[in-house]
Amino acid sequence: SVGSGGKGIYRLYKSCDLTLEIYEKVTRESYTVQELIENGRDVKGAFYLYDTKLIGFYAHERIRTSPPDGGVTVFSKSIHDERLLSEGRKLLDDLHWKGLIMLEFLYDSKTDSYKIIEANPRIWGSILLSEYCGERLLTNYVNICLGRSFEKEDSIQTRYIRWFFPVDLLNYIKTGFSIAGFWSFKNTCFINWTYANKLSAIYYNLISLFRLKNIQRFFRK
Repeated sequence: SVGSGGKGIYRLYKSCDLTLEIYEKVTRESYTVQELIENGRDVKGAFYLYDTKLIGFYAHERIRTSPPDGGVTVFSKSIHDERLLSEGRKLLDDLHWKGLIMLEFLYDSKTDSYKIIEANPRIWGSILLSEYCGERLLTNYVNICLGRSFEKEDSIQTRYIRWFFPVDLLNYIKTGFSIAGFWSFKNTCFINWTYANKLSAIYYNLISLFRLKNIQRFFRK
């Protein structure tokens, strides 16, 4: 198990990992068994807005995470992937979903397909990207709540979102200032900065940076 979210989860990589203790526990309690996909890094996030039918969709592809070997996304780009859209709609149409939802997909090379590994019915960290790439999921969620008509722009592909300060900047320092293209900000919006009042954004970033809990998290391996 990894982190608090992995509490109670067992990962079995080979047959000898199934110890007697684990076997007894999973036979006494109700457990779901699922295949462990070997590829643990090719993750794509897909984001939907429904009002019992699909209103808007976009996806993002991770470029960098913190820590670099897998963690929170600090730099990603918007994409439009019809496979993710189709797979997500199979689930959400059947649920008669209403509102915002994030689905995470992991690529399975054995079947050459993306499989849903997580669902989060809440606002996500890269929600600003939906506005920046023209899908307007956040704006239209508010419009649904207020009974207004939907707003729609032409979707702009290949827009980027970064959690630049302090997380991605610390990535850059940890790698010995060796991330190619790090100082390119073209077509990029920024978490905790873009669309915000700039004085409030500065205050928030400084307070966030100097909280002990965050300092420990930012400097972990």
